[in-house]
Amino acid sequence: MKTDMNMLAMRFAVVRFMPHIQTREFSNVGIILICPNTGFFDYKLEIEYQRLSCFFRYFDASVFKQALISFSDELDRIKSSLEKHSYKKPETLRALLDHLAKPRDAIICTSDIGVTTGSSEQEELDHLFGYYIGHGLK
Repeated sequence: MKTDMNMLAMRFAVVRFMPHIQTREFSNVGIILICPNTGFFDYKLEIEYQRLSCFFRYFDASVFKQALISFSDELDRIKSSLEKHSYKKPETLRALLDHLAKPRDAIICTSDIGVTTGSSEQEELDHLFGYYIGHGLK
C-alpha cells in the first residue's frame, strides 16, 4: 500500500438545519473543517434555500436565514479569535470542534465528527461540501 507523506489529517463536522426538532429531520447545509497540525479552521455554509423549501413541508426562509446568520457569526468569531491570538495548538482546535459538535436540540446543529485526509485543507473543505451538501453536483 502506497502512502503519500504530504497528506494532512483533518477533522470535520457536517452542519445541519433541523427546523422541526421533534421529528429529528434535517438537511445538511455546511461543513466545518479543522487541521490540527497546521492550525487550519474554516467552514462553508449553503445560503441558498430552494431545496429546503421542497424538503420541509412548513419551511420558513426567514427562520433559516436568521439561524444560519447567527451560526455563521459564531464561526466567524471563533475563526477571528484563533487568528488574532494564535490559539492554533492542535488540542485547542480539537476541543473547539468537539464543542461545536456536541449533541444539542437546536435548529442549527452538527453531525458527529468525521476524519479525512487530503493534500490541501481548502480543497478538502470544497470536496466535503460538494459531497455532503451539493451531492457531487457542480
